[in-house]
Amino acid sequence: MAEKIKEDSLFQLIRSMTKAEKRYFKVNSTHTIGEKNNYMRLFDAMDKLEEFDDLKFRQKFKKEPFVKYLAAEKNYLYELILKTLRAFRSDKSRYIKLLGLVQDIDMLHEKRLYEDCDKRIKKAQKIANDLNFFHINGLLIDWKFLLASKLEEDTPKELIDSYHDEVKKNAKLLNNYYEYKKLKNEIQIISKKGLRILQPADQEKYNEIRESNYLKNPELAESFIAKQEYYTMMGRVYGIEKSFLEQYKVRLQHVQLFDEHPDMKEEYPSYYKFALTNFLIIAIRVNDFEGYEKTIDKMGLGNGPDDFNELKVVKMGGNQMFYLMNNSRWAEALKLSKVLEDMIVRYKLSIPWSETIVMKYNVGCLHFIMGNYSEAADRFDYVINEKEATYVGQILASRILHVVSHFEISPPTVVEYLLGSAIRFSNKLQHNNPFNDIILKGIKRMLRAADKKETKQSLTQLRDELLSIFEKYQYGLALEETICWLISRIENRPLVNVVDERLEIERQMALEQLKQEANK
Repeated sequence: MAEKIKEDSLFQLIRSMTKAEKRYFKVNSTHTIGEKNNYMRLFDAMDKLEEFDDLKFRQKFKKEPFVKYLAAEKNYLYELILKTLRAFRSDKSRYIKLLGLVQDIDMLHEKRLYEDCDKRIKKAQKIANDLNFFHINGLLIDWKFLLASKLEEDTPKELIDSYHDEVKKNAKLLNNYYEYKKLKNEIQIISKKGLRILQPADQEKYNEIRESNYLKNPELAESFIAKQEYYTMMGRVYGIEKSFLEQYKVRLQHVQLFDEHPDMKEEYPSYYKFALTNFLIIAIRVNDFEGYEKTIDKMGLGNGPDDFNELKVVKMGGNQMFYLMNNSRWAEALKLSKVLEDMIVRYKLSIPWSETIVMKYNVGCLHFIMGNYSEAADRFDYVINEKEATYVGQILASRILHVVSHFEISPPTVVEYLLGSAIRFSNKLQHNNPFNDIILKGIKRMLRAADKKETKQSLTQLRDELLSIFEKYQYGLALEETICWLISRIENRPLVNVVDERLEIERQMALEQLKQEANK
């Protein structure tokens, strides 16, 4: 009897299936159980849902016959899908083929078809050795010895010695792999805590692991899967120790390991994509944007979070861009922004809209600070067209900087139109910071200035008004950018130079604060 499943397990399974898997299921299932049966109707009904609610589902499909025995129908369909997926994967995975061969060996042995059984053992052992399935190879070695002893009237000493040698060799490879796996799991537990906040016992354990020869010498890894564990583990070790250049090197070596073994890359696509994802993240951190772009091209389009974590990479890229901007590394930030925007286009189905909005706003600010007002206006315009109330902070800030950008590049009539739109939007907001209204009113005064003198007076007045409330609202979106822009206009200097000065002041203040805390 099939094990009872959770009510939403079937929905999650169907949602996880690819288009090819669904097509294969439908084609094969209609041949065996018919096209218009309860199970296919249930499958189609659940496949159309965005989310599953049991009560709503029963109500919506109350006229369907499958609802009467829904729990039983779902259990049967769940098992049927799994059975079909096993058949689907048997043509794509050598591991699934290997499991099938093991079943064949057992069946042929039972029927005393020993020669056919021997052929299957040899075929299975080749796959097991090629793909480092040492645990299965141990079972096959036993089968081989059992079969040989049955085919021979007397079991010669050479056969027994050969059997034990093969068992020892396989066990050595398996134990070597498990040593690395054990260390990797221990490092993984520690890495989640972070080196700076380890308790003394955790620190002592980490130091003990760090001194292991297995970590010092990658040549001790005797198989592909052991090397795979080694590179994964060392990536975490260097992450804990904040040795990012070393982490970059070992992440690159991890990718190269797969590139040197195309059969493993094909058999373990999720592990390969995991290695690529980790490399992308550290490539961003060490500013290897060329390697980053080449890796993105190598990956092609991702197939979901299990294959390639597009969202994680974009978030890390956004953090790195923000870091570069805060350290006045504008050219590097601009280069990275182009890569990230390309990723958003490539993986638009996998990147949440909220993340795209934040990224577009930050890239708009980057262009704004660098004086690329046309490019900045394009990004802010993108954000402005987002209608979700959740992102009103970025939308209002984008409207303000959008107006300021056009103040630099467009005729007054265009700026006045955009300003009116921004004011109307601001007035609709229930919770609005006063500096937003101050900025918009100040820009309105600038538009009405009769000459350069009045314009400068308006700029100075708006700057002073904003500086008077800056301490209270210093984290407000668009506030600091606007103040710096006003200063650059008043002093006739590039905006990026003004921003650099403010960033340097902030860095010095932070450094002084750290010194004071250290002296306490």
